[in-house]
Amino acid sequence: MAFEEKVLLLRRYEQRVYSICLHLVGEEPLASEAAEAALVALFGDPAFAAGSEGERSRSARAAAVRHALLLHSKERGFAHARAHG
Repeated sequence: MAFEEKVLLLRRYEQRVYSICLHLVGEEPLASEAAEAALVALFGDPAFAAGSEGERSRSARAAAVRHALLLHSKERGFAHARAHG
């Protein structure tokens, strides 16, 4: 799939990915960062582009959750270290 086609495909999932990230991390800057990381990961995943609509939807949701939780856990770890270190 060409670069432009992948970008158009990802745009269909961008709002949903962001919404999931925002729900999980609760802060706009962190949600944006997590959503961007999730979309970049999906861009590089050949299975995402080749999948059916349902498979892409599940992959987008999973990537959003994974990246939001990773970022959230890092932020909590940093906050804990700052408070106790």
